[in-house]
Amino acid sequence: MPTFRLFVAVPLPAELQAKWESLIAAFSDHPAVKWVSTRQMHVTLCFIGNWEEDLLPSLERSLAEVSSSQPVFKAVLGGLGGFPDLLRPKVLFGSILDGEKSFQALSRDISKALVKLGIPQEKNYHPHVTLGRVREGREVVSLVAPLRLNLEWVSDNWRVDHFVLFRSRLTPEGALYIPLKEFKLEG
Repeated sequence: MPTFRLFVAVPLPAELQAKWESLIAAFSDHPAVKWVSTRQMHVTLCFIGNWEEDLLPSLERSLAEVSSSQPVFKAVLGGLGGFPDLLRPKVLFGSILDGEKSFQALSRDISKALVKLGIPQEKNYHPHVTLGRVREGREVVSLVAPLRLNLEWVSDNWRVDHFVLFRSRLTPEGALYIPLKEFKLEG
């Protein structure tokens, strides 16, 4: 039986993808960072991992139950963050400036529902938009200050009204995120 590598996320609207793309364009050739394609930018809610194709209906039912009880909310993006921190980042990300608690509640409810299917619960969830990953052994301290200045912007309110079950397929060019099903927030 084929398995899919799955995760649940809120994709960024096209206008926010375009904004991130214009903000990081000046840094796109920096050799220390592998930048995420802006067309694939999202806020991850829950990583599922490998899942058998024939079990997709049970997963979709659980996600539909969660979406039917969750309200639409507003979010605001802006600023630069790093994991574990900006002094020695392994990941550079765009911050959620408003709506963080709503993302956390949505992630928590999805995780609780998926535990019943045997999927481990998400721990230490921190909503963010991954911008790039620092390549192994590379130094980015000189990049952080100018990048941080360039990302001193705040998005307009962004209406979060759905989430998506994605399949992640690894390719030589990087991961490709394929939307499998969209779930509208209806609570």
